[in-house]
Amino acid sequence: MSGCPRRPRSRCRSWSSCTAARGVPACATIRGRTPAAPRPPTPQAPPFLLLHGAGDTLIPCDQSVRLATALRQAGVPAELHLVEQADHLWVGADEAAVEECFARTLAFAAARAHLGPRP
Repeated sequence: MSGCPRRPRSRCRSWSSCTAARGVPACATIRGRTPAAPRPPTPQAPPFLLLHGAGDTLIPCDQSVRLATALRQAGVPAELHLVEQADHLWVGADEAAVEECFARTLAFAAARAHLGPRP
């Protein structure tokens, strides 16, 4: 991991404030990668359930779409559900849509409760 340009990371009290002071998002300073695609997934990755607001103004839903595609290409089970009219944290989604997200999450976990680590 690259260090803070002002001082090494080990001596930087607040990595995020250090990068924010320079106007650079922290994710851009960590090996030049974004959180949505740090490395290509491997077949050993666990199954994924991705629930993303279709109208997310903080993190574009395209990032979940790309992640789901990469997971599937690696042979990893991935379910993607875009929540219509929902911003980040499902703000703006109606109550039924939020309940659907929770129901999908519970069903996803219950269906995989028997799974251990993938070989």
